[in-house]
Amino acid sequence: MVAWQLLSGLALAAIISLAAWRTGVLSRTGALAATALGTGAVTAGWEWALLLVVFFLSSSGLSMLASARKARRSESVLAKGGKRDAMQVLANGGIFVIAAVVAETTHSEVWTAAAIGSLAAAAADTWGTELGMLSRGDPWSLTERRRLPAGSSGAISSIGIVATVGGALFIAVIAALLGWNARVFTVAAIAGVFGAVLDTLLGAFVQAQWSCSHCGTKTERRLHSCGTLTDLVRGPAWVDNDTVNLLCTGVGAVAAVLLIS
Repeated sequence: MVAWQLLSGLALAAIISLAAWRTGVLSRTGALAATALGTGAVTAGWEWALLLVVFFLSSSGLSMLASARKARRSESVLAKGGKRDAMQVLANGGIFVIAAVVAETTHSEVWTAAAIGSLAAAAADTWGTELGMLSRGDPWSLTERRRLPAGSSGAISSIGIVATVGGALFIAVIAALLGWNARVFTVAAIAGVFGAVLDTLLGAFVQAQWSCSHCGTKTERRLHSCGTLTDLVRGPAWVDNDTVNLLCTGVGAVAAVLLIS
């Protein structure tokens, strides 16, 4: 049974990842990472895999929504394009899969909450970012107290805030529909929002920020879109957006554990 479940999970994850690669949602490394995570989720149980698939489909759909417009607005700021690579995939789903496997092995409600809280945080952050970039105006910077280009880390918009809460609630609702109890639902929703809020704060105050000496733009890119090498003006160079996203999901998991304990 375990071998059949593992092979079935591998096949299903590979099919979904291949489709995502063909449609430009994932890079090749991203597709490989997604296949590994999907297989791990199925090993934990089909309900875990379905929760991950729903997260992936919703996030991918939002990424594709008005993608050309979002790319134009954020290309000078974001370090990576629309295709998610392995680091992005693992940062969003790695903790979820590990916690899910442990939860299923130990039958622990604490680990269950950690897994769902982690994924709720990833959804909250993704929804807030993707829908926030569709806001008519530019987001407001928490550190510079002025408006910055869409996609800037640590900047917020009203649409992004609502979407953040919506993303966390979405995962919590799907978890409830899949059979997890109301306690887990409540904890996951709160932890998801908490993780995404921390993501914003880390993006505003800790994440590495670079400045283009040619045009003065603050960016996440080491080589700006204008072709100029940028200078580090804030934070450690290794604290990039993937690092912040990993911390976001980790905090979502820890917050869920603290709330349910």
